[in-house]
Amino acid sequence: MKYRVILLILGGFLANSCNSWLDVTPDSERLAEQYWQKKEDVHNTVMSCYVRMRDCLPKIVEWGELRADVFEVRQETSLENQTKLQRQNITPDNTITQWAPFYKMINSANAVIQYASLVLDRDPLFTEMELNQYQAEAKVMRALAYFYLVRTFGEVPLILNPYVTDRQELIQPKVAEEEILAQLLIDLRWSLKRLKTSHGEKWQTKGRATRWLCHALMADIYLWSEQYADCIEACNAMIANEDLRLVASDFEDERYEDEVWYDIFYPGLSDESIFELYFDAENDQRNSLFSWFDYSSSSRRYSLVTSLADEFKENDQDVRGENRTYYTTGWMGLWKYLGMQVAGPSASGKRSTSVQSANWPVYRLAEAYLMRSEANLMLGNARQAAIDLNVIRQRAKVTTLREDVAEAMTQKELLMELLKERKMEFIGEGKRWYDIVRTAKKSNFALYKDDMVALLLNNIPVSERPIYLTRLSSNNSFFLPINKDEIDRCDGVLIQNPVYQ
Repeated sequence: MKYRVILLILGGFLANSCNSWLDVTPDSERLAEQYWQKKEDVHNTVMSCYVRMRDCLPKIVEWGELRADVFEVRQETSLENQTKLQRQNITPDNTITQWAPFYKMINSANAVIQYASLVLDRDPLFTEMELNQYQAEAKVMRALAYFYLVRTFGEVPLILNPYVTDRQELIQPKVAEEEILAQLLIDLRWSLKRLKTSHGEKWQTKGRATRWLCHALMADIYLWSEQYADCIEACNAMIANEDLRLVASDFEDERYEDEVWYDIFYPGLSDESIFELYFDAENDQRNSLFSWFDYSSSSRRYSLVTSLADEFKENDQDVRGENRTYYTTGWMGLWKYLGMQVAGPSASGKRSTSVQSANWPVYRLAEAYLMRSEANLMLGNARQAAIDLNVIRQRAKVTTLREDVAEAMTQKELLMELLKERKMEFIGEGKRWYDIVRTAKKSNFALYKDDMVALLLNNIPVSERPIYLTRLSSNNSFFLPINKDEIDRCDGVLIQNPVYQ
């Protein structure tokens, strides 16, 4: 019951607009104070961060994939907002620009960070070590939410305290990206020393924040903000962890001789996983991934661009190809979230009803190698970049890149190889658009912006390319507008992205 109370208190935050961020009674502050009595109350509120993140999944898919060069919207009439986003025809009234689910997640984390210490004096079974661990977990989840927001909008309000009373100031201005990322790194460094390395059961270790998620998020932020040496250090920590390993990469160990790359997605919770959104059907935790990508579903949303099949066929032995990453029955579909095995969309190959809600991979060890590869490349170490790139290619059973050849390549040529490998490895995992933006914005959009725009034009009809070029001409066009409702009701405090003014 108390868990429901805290969710109700937190739930009003940012529900629709600035004027309705809080839909709570005047005694909400008293309710919040009364709630924090036992360590179970702290635990339940930390768990609400994960509940809130599950609610963010549609946005994670839309923001991370639709503007890139991999997905196609299948039902253009009924999915008008998604279609407009994909075609770069974006306006502030598009509902995809609503950020409320992420701020609800942030508010759950803020509540733990601010109020959990009250329980130390109220529950003798609650220790300071446990307090630090829970607060560290909350700070990591808050940082993850903000990193999605920063990569999507550029600048957003930075709110570090929970809203539990109508006497607090609800309207906050945007904060510069650099300031937000600096705060996230402060929080993550603090958390790194206090987080658990494991939560016991595998589903909890892979489905909750650990020290390894903290390293992964720090590495990603460092890569985004061009702090390459720090990125390498964070990646080193993940790669050195003996409890993490690339699935289907070592057949010399007889324990793994029957293992395949697809095991990452079914049954999931693999040794490669660093953090994934966990969905337990027995506890009615479900998502719509199956119906979004199933060609036979009336709720189908997305397919893959047909050119991907040709890219995979450049290396016919690629273990990530047909009937693994994609299938071709009906259309070019994403198989990762549909299948129970390497098979394709036969009735026997699809997930059964009881396991249709696949886990969503947020970080896995393959990304540590590819982030470290990119960071080394940007520091001028092409040989080391090739070594890490080849780790992933070897696992995929595709042709590796000779180190001497990599050293003879230009930075741009090798970077494009890396981007292609990331695309093939992480198709449909909510990363492609952020990879494009991160590359475009290097050195303040001075190096590779035009190359990224050209990449986006590959699947666009020639007659429509001038429109796309216009829409992507400004640096700010790589980020979404703030939703119109937020702008209209915030008394001029929130300033719209200039591209959409």
